[in-house]
Amino acid sequence: MKINFSEIDDNSRVWVFGSKNVLNTTDIHTISSNLDDFLNSWNAHGNDLLSSYTIELNRFLIVALDESKFNAS
Repeated sequence: MKINFSEIDDNSRVWVFGSKNVLNTTDIHTISSNLDDFLNSWNAHGNDLLSSYTIELNRFLIVALDESKFNAS
């Protein structure tokens, strides 16, 4: 389940993906739409996982997974 990035636990697992190109508005919209769909359906053994993302400086995608309730396997 996608939650607001500011609500993610400080001890969450984090992945950072960088782009050599600056992401334009279309890129950001496409990434956001796909990630919203994925994160809202992300689960482990039937349990919704708390997750979020942010795009920073139009170059960095940061995805966070809060495993405090359920671990992803």
